Amino acid sequence: MIEVTLRVISVFLIVLMGFIAYKKGMVDRSGSKVLSKVMMNIASPCLTLYTVSSHKIDPETWNMVKIALLATAVYHVAAAVINYGLIKGLRPKADEFGIYWAELTFSNSGFLCFPICLAVFGEEAFFYAAISNLLACIFMYTLAIAQVCYTPGASGGENGSVRWKEQLKNLLSIPTVAAFVGLLMFATDTQLPEFMMDTCQTVGNMLVPLSMLVIGIQLGDSKLGNMLTNLRYMGFSALRLLLWPVITFGVCTLCSVPPMITTVLTLTQAMPGGSLPVVFAEQYGKNSKVGAELVFISTLLSIVTIPVACILLTCYLSAGAV
Repeated sequence: MIEVTLRVISVFLIVLMGFIAYKKGMVDRSGSKVLSKVMMNIASPCLTLYTVSSHKIDPETWNMVKIALLATAVYHVAAAVINYGLIKGLRPKADEFGIYWAELTFSNSGFLCFPICLAVFGEEAFFYAAISNLLACIFMYTLAIAQVCYTPGASGGENGSVRWKEQLKNLLSIPTVAAFVGLLMFATDTQLPEFMMDTCQTVGNMLVPLSMLVIGIQLGDSKLGNMLTNLRYMGFSALRLLLWPVITFGVCTLCSVPPMITTVLTLTQAMPGGSLPVVFAEQYGKNSKVGAELVFISTLLSIVTIPVACILLTCYLSAGAV
């Protein structure tokens, strides 16, 4: 599990670069907003299209794909409702509620989950993780934005939740359209030309380092001691890293979901908070600093929890194969 641990540590190295860049005056908060726009409107759509075009579906696996997509959709709807109550229990400030809600609902399913799936569980697990992530992207660029912008007690508008017109605009945003196109390409087995795949891969690979750099910039004014002693942060991390993987595994086994899909979905929920809600908070003028701190603390603790989750899931798959 050394490779898994090193992968998590690499997250901190990129975050540290953004932190140092901010402290040294090489970039400011306005630069962070520019990076966020590049990520959302250029890098993310390219990565989505590349992911679809780099995989071909076997007719025998189509049923597994449908199960993975259905489970992903059910999770996001159920998690949005359940997490609303869980976040209320943490009692965050009103202007922090939305970012807590989004971070608890959306994990770091790309940068950490993808390579860990590939390294520990092989190409089959990576394939299902990538397909599940396509649908998750649609929820990310709609539901997550609505969550980030939500303020309890507000009636809408600038400081309230996202209005229906804004939600429709999000559905027609570049990343969401790219996810819809990706699902259509996958369903019709349509492939991009090789030169376009190379272009999308090159540009899409910017998404992960840029998102980590943005988090590092947002952490520029934070103090590690205060983060480590923040009970709300610890409670959030327990819910994100422990409760949701257990819930996911339990529901999947009760519903007789195939072991490989159960493993992928459980591992996805064992990941720390996602980086994109922090980007959304930056874009919409919400509390991105708290979001960055939630990602940092949950990622720090995941150095211990992710290897344990991988060991347990490996034993589960082995037992199922016997």
